[in-house]
Amino acid sequence: MALDWNAVEKQRESVRKRIGTPTQVQDRCSADALGVYGLFRLCHHWQAVEIPIDASRDDPAEWPSVEHAVRLSPAILTHLTRGNLATAAKLANQRLKISGLMPHVGHVVGDLRFARRLAMALAFPISPQNVRSLAKRLVRPEIKNEPEYSQA
Repeated sequence: MALDWNAVEKQRESVRKRIGTPTQVQDRCSADALGVYGLFRLCHHWQAVEIPIDASRDDPAEWPSVEHAVRLSPAILTHLTRGNLATAAKLANQRLKISGLMPHVGHVVGDLRFARRLAMALAFPISPQNVRSLAKRLVRPEIKNEPEYSQA
């Protein structure tokens, strides 16, 4: 069971370069960008956002979910087009919280170019399945305590 781990790592690196898969650092950076995009996408989806409440099944179409209506806010898009990414993210977080969703993305940092690219990306709709997948990763429904009833 003796393996030369250096040789395995070299081979893994050469295979990665040949097929063009991203490195772990590149993968982490793209995941951060996906989180920021998802935050704004959930605020600018044309239908109610379905939040999965049980994602234990393999097929996302089979996940039981709860719908949350998120009203569109033109101020978010305005701030994005002006390059005010931090302000737009703050407004998006507030909009999701008002709608009963608790986003995992807090503070956002980026430049003017990134903010404008996000604004342009919101012009293209995505499928409800992709919205559910984003919602599964980026928000959770607000959990409200149910009133306790005493048994008399």
